[in-house]
Amino acid sequence: MRIRDDSPTLEYLDGMGYGIVSILGSGKTFKSGTMYSLFEYVPSLKSRPKAFLRFSGLPFFPEGYGYAIDSIWDAEPDSLLVIEDANRLFPSRASGRTADLQEFLGIISHKDILVFLTVQNTANTDMAFFRDQDSILIHKRMSPTAISYERPEIAGSCLDANAYMSDFCGNTGADWHLVSFVPRFHECLWLDRPPEWYGWKQSHALRDYRPSEKVKGAD
Repeated sequence: MRIRDDSPTLEYLDGMGYGIVSILGSGKTFKSGTMYSLFEYVPSLKSRPKAFLRFSGLPFFPEGYGYAIDSIWDAEPDSLLVIEDANRLFPSRASGRTADLQEFLGIISHKDILVFLTVQNTANTDMAFFRDQDSILIHKRMSPTAISYERPEIAGSCLDANAYMSDFCGNTGADWHLVSFVPRFHECLWLDRPPEWYGWKQSHALRDYRPSEKVKGAD
C-alpha cells in the first residue's frame, strides 16, 4: 500500500490517539471503503485493535481483523471503535441513549479510543458525535435531496464538498468513489488503492443484519 506523506489529513490521523472521525455521504458513495482504506494508508490505524459495534459482517473480513462488541463500553483501551451506519444505533432523538453516549465520549481520551463512524445524514444521528472531543468530518458525495434534510450547520459544508470533489475528479480523472473532502484541512483526499480484500461482500456486510429486540448499542 502506498503511503502518502503529503497529506495533512493522513498525517494528523497517524498521530490521533483519540477522538471521532465521521465519514458522511449518501448511500453507495464508498463510505465504508474509504474507512478501511484509511486503516491501510495510515500506519498507526493499521496496527491498532479494531472493535466493531453490533456488526454482523466480520466473517467476511480477514482473519483477526477486529473483534465484535455489543456495547460501546466493551471497546478495549487503545482500540479503534468502528460504528457502521451510526444512525441505526444512535438515532438523533434517542435521549436516553444520548446521555450514555455522552458519558462514554467524555472518557475516550482516558481510554485512547478513536471512534470511526459512517453516516448518511447527520440529521438522523446523535449530534454528540459531531460536537464532542477532537472531531474530523470526511465528506463523500451527497445528493441534493439528502443535503436538503441535513442540519443547517452541516449542509453548507456538504455543498462545498460536492463542488470541490467534482472539480478534483474533473481535473485528475479520479474515480469519484475514491475521492473525499476534508474541510478541516481543506483537502481533497484521493485514496486510489482500497484494500485488496475489500469487495462486494465487505461493502454489503450488513446485508443480513437484524436488530435484536433490545438494541444494545449504548447499554
